[in-house]
Amino acid sequence: MALNDSLLAITRRFWPELDTLNEQRRLVGVGDVFIFLITIPLLLFGLFWLAVSTDLEVLTQAWPAFILFVGLIIIFGQVRYFFIIEVRTDRYGSAEGSLSSMIQWSAVLIYGPSFLWLSVITSLVNFGWTWRKPHSPAAGWNLLRSTSLELCVSTIAYLGALLFYTQFGGVYPIPALSILSILPALGAQAIQFLIILLIWLPYIVYSIWIQVQLTQSNVIKPILRFILLALGLPLLALSLISGSAQRWITRQFARRARLINLLGGLLLVGIAVFDLWSNWELIALFF
Repeated sequence: MALNDSLLAITRRFWPELDTLNEQRRLVGVGDVFIFLITIPLLLFGLFWLAVSTDLEVLTQAWPAFILFVGLIIIFGQVRYFFIIEVRTDRYGSAEGSLSSMIQWSAVLIYGPSFLWLSVITSLVNFGWTWRKPHSPAAGWNLLRSTSLELCVSTIAYLGALLFYTQFGGVYPIPALSILSILPALGAQAIQFLIILLIWLPYIVYSIWIQVQLTQSNVIKPILRFILLALGLPLLALSLISGSAQRWITRQFARRARLINLLGGLLLVGIAVFDLWSNWELIALFF
């Protein structure tokens, strides 16, 4: 248990109450804190890479589409799915996801990496919205760990995949809806999955180690299968569902640019009116 003692000594500095938890909760808590700490440099690199790759002119000219895509991501984020797998006797693991990644891929294939800020912004908003609610230290560290990994995927995994896409002839927007134009995008999604595996690798290794410690068994197939399914099924569903959907979205944005600009502007005005209405009592205090 030397490794456990070393990790506990590090994470205890950030969460002193770890010693008061039972063994299972302590091991999970140590993992959340440790994974979050080692993810911070990766997260900063991903945000820097995205900032360097951002074309401000694209965001300036296509801001109505950006606003509209934010609305679509919020809507498709409500279309969620989940699955449950028994990882050991009487212990179950669950994972969930949404179809918002389909919208994100459609956006970047039309406007390029600048529109990856869609996922970054929505992740940060979701983090802030969840953090403001009452929560335990364990839930807080779990949220920090999951959000940091999510942001790494939203930046590094996507940017690495888009780098592959452009290197193999992909351009923004997709010039045609032929198989030759779609193949680089499908290859980019495969590259994204490999990068996601690398990003999640420390957490995967630690999760398997926890199972070995708790069960005193070297049978790791159930937890490994669960993790691979949790990471792989969303991308498999994405490739099956979003092929026609991405082509349809691309076609609609190309054909109806003026309408999309109008809808994006109306959505922005609606957000402003809603914000004004929500804060009217506070605003009235100044008059």
